[in-house]
Amino acid sequence: MRSFIILLCLIPTLLFARQSQLKTLLEQAIKGKKAEIGIAVIIDGKIQSL
Repeated sequence: MRSFIILLCLIPTLLFARQSQLKTLLEQAIKGKKAEIGIAVIIDGKIQSL
């Protein structure tokens, strides 16, 4: 039970680290270019903008 609680406490930290890494990679990809980035997810054949 104790391990489960510790894991729950770590989840937000792990998710933030992933978002930060993705943001850095996307910024590097468009550096020096006239570009905008958008992300969409397709769920059940329908596009969901984020």
